[in-house]
Amino acid sequence: MRLDNGPVFERSLSWLAVFALLASAVTLAWAARSAQVELPRIAIVPGAPLDAVVPKTAQPEVASEAAPWTVPPEGHTVDFARFGFDDYDPPELRGTGSEALAPDDFPEAVRVLHGADVRVAGYPLVVGLHERRVTEVLLTRFPPGCCFGSRPVFDEWIQVTLAEPLEPRDVPPSAVAFGRLDVGEELDEEGFPTSLYRMTGAKLEDR
Repeated sequence: MRLDNGPVFERSLSWLAVFALLASAVTLAWAARSAQVELPRIAIVPGAPLDAVVPKTAQPEVASEAAPWTVPPEGHTVDFARFGFDDYDPPELRGTGSEALAPDDFPEAVRVLHGADVRVAGYPLVVGLHERRVTEVLLTRFPPGCCFGSRPVFDEWIQVTLAEPLEPRDVPPSAVAFGRLDVGEELDEEGFPTSLYRMTGAKLEDR
């Protein structure tokens, strides 16, 4: 005797269609709810290369009318982003006979640091030696070789003169420099800029 499975098969298809509709409705509801969930925010420092590793806690310092730019309290580290001078042009672009820029020509964020003892974290590059001991380093904002080895621009490094010479092996790859900060454009005899920021009598601390 042959059984007629036609109605059973049709009912099975109907249940499958209902199940598919319910599954689609649940998926859409979950997607709509997920879209309303705020995703974690990534800390981005203005001017930093896209591949630079920035700690989540690193937030640019911001000033307002209620809280103007000031010298950080003792023990606090100045964010390197604060030294940004986006409008800086070297003398050859400013015109013939341009004088060196004074501290008052710099953004307020860094101008108020002139003459103050500050702490700045960065990556020291040895540039000065005396009797095989390190006397001067360039403290850069980004590690050497970052972004395909691009050379740092003037507002991304500080010329640091050490209070006491160090053995080359004692210069940490990542350090905090502490010393008196001088703000202002320095020019050589031919009028070429050699630095915007300098730190004298400085010490290097490993970080």
